[in-house]
Amino acid sequence: MEESRSEIAGSVVRRSGTVRRTGEADPTQVIEFTIVIRPPVQAAQSSEDLLAGRSSGKTRDQVEKELSADDADMRAVSDFAHRSGFHVLEANPAERRLRVSGAVQEINQAFGIRLAYFDGPNGSFLSYDGPLTAPASVSQRILAVLGLHRDQVAKPR
Repeated sequence: MEESRSEIAGSVVRRSGTVRRTGEADPTQVIEFTIVIRPPVQAAQSSEDLLAGRSSGKTRDQVEKELSADDADMRAVSDFAHRSGFHVLEANPAERRLRVSGAVQEINQAFGIRLAYFDGPNGSFLSYDGPLTAPASVSQRILAVLGLHRDQVAKPR
């Protein structure tokens, strides 16, 4: 039995009406992207203290460990990546990220999307429509997936 899927919060791409889809991405094209893991629950207070400039009396190493990805979250997302056919290029718990690569067809299957090329005011770019989804046991552990929407944001001067 297949596990239910849920949306990865904040993953819907918003575009202007001038952008149009021009064609599907090559299913065999390999893409590198980054999966960002949610912060651990206990990190909220440490983050608030740091942003407010309050000293917690903890060492830098202690704070970094508190803000690192939870071991269970890292393991669950890494397992999802492997099951999806992705290659894990780098796992960095301190930065709460997994850098991975995979073929477009694997990405489409894993996240319930169709990667395609779009034309807009800044040129052609890779992106997708709708939200990214993942198995419910994993989707809440993912804060963001970076590198699947590649519209140019900044303009050269």
